[in-house]
Amino acid sequence: MARAPYIYAPEGVVNQEVIITGSEAIHLRSVLRLRRGELFTAFDGKGRGWICAIQSFEAGHIRGEVQEVLPLEPAPALNLTAAVAVVKGPRYDWAVEKAAELGAERFIPLLTRRGVVTPHHGRLQRWQTIAVAAAKQSQSRTLMQIMRPLNVQELVNYTKENGRLCALENLYPDYAVSDYAATLIPRTQLTLAVGPEGGWTAEELDIFRLGSAALVSLGDHPLRTETALLVTAGYLMLAAGSKQN
Repeated sequence: MARAPYIYAPEGVVNQEVIITGSEAIHLRSVLRLRRGELFTAFDGKGRGWICAIQSFEAGHIRGEVQEVLPLEPAPALNLTAAVAVVKGPRYDWAVEKAAELGAERFIPLLTRRGVVTPHHGRLQRWQTIAVAAAKQSQSRTLMQIMRPLNVQELVNYTKENGRLCALENLYPDYAVSDYAATLIPRTQLTLAVGPEGGWTAEELDIFRLGSAALVSLGDHPLRTETALLVTAGYLMLAAGSKQN
């Protein structure tokens, strides 16, 4: 039996009814070609979801009737924020997509001294759209939030009230990634900073150290920014999750 498609419905359910608008309504009507009575899963991006049946097609929106309320999606083992140096082109789109599929809670475009681009508002909107598509692909009912760009000092300031901070650094590390993962416990709130392929400047490393960030190494071989994110985030999330069992 084919799974019911996931549809983002940020307004949630009112009076046992969900209203699907915009691109999601177009997707249901014109791409999936669902008919009246057919089922889809609506999710609000906050962990809640509903199995719904299409009730009617109307101008600009689709009405769905709730058939079943899904249980609240459990919190991930690691409350992860991915702060990633902005790089050009589709590689960064891929980083956003994979962070969302892995279950990161937030994504921060990181402005670094050796970065090559400053994102404009249109790119931020595009990345949020990618996060929605990734949630639908992975059938997650929690939506990764794209936050405003920060520089390294702003990131350190942010994490002072938002959990722990670690930054990938191969030349002058405090920990191997496996050793750092051993210090995590389930529900840790962690920001992972991934720098540009040119590396952090000495000034940025000083900012991290003064901000009590842990410098974590993946080994001697440098990786592309998006590859380093995927490997490290996946490893840390798996390590935290294994301690729940």
